Amino acid sequence: MVQRIIAIGVVACLIAASAGAAETADPNGKPKKFKLGKESIYAVWYADGAWHVEVTSVRGEASKFQGSVKLEGGEFTEGNFEKLEMKPGKKLHDWVAVERDKKSLRFIFDNTGNSDGLDFKVSDSTRTVTFGLLIGGKTPTENVIIGAKGAHPATNPFTMPARPESTEEKPAGKKKKAND
Repeated sequence: MVQRIIAIGVVACLIAASAGAAETADPNGKPKKFKLGKESIYAVWYADGAWHVEVTSVRGEASKFQGSVKLEGGEFTEGNFEKLEMKPGKKLHDWVAVERDKKSLRFIFDNTGNSDGLDFKVSDSTRTVTFGLLIGGKTPTENVIIGAKGAHPATNPFTMPARPESTEEKPAGKKKKAND
């Protein structure tokens, strides 16, 4: 219990310290580089109007993922935590708590190579979403991948627009040839 309180305090301090650190990576689409059981890693992406956070670790090795998500200007409207093992009797279990004001949540995932994660939607008034992500009490940016391209954030914690537009260039399409 004391470890959880300390870890939550560390994450809260990290988020407060990075209030203006806007991330430039395109979060659209699930990272193609995310493979179950290969390494301890976070995948963060936006798809179908929802944010997704998923983790995995080296198969058979226990890793502790702790983090928080903070909203600026709005609140959580939906959440899906079905991928979690939340039975307190188990040696390794997961934990998620949404604050009463619905503007932030905290989580702990104990993972041994499968997948743990959460999905959430935010209100229209939400301007930004800030992610503070720890693995074993550390904030490695190289173990966080964002969007289909699998970009690493410049900092951790990092802030994204609540409803990001894709930065992917759209194909121009076929040009019609003029008839001579």
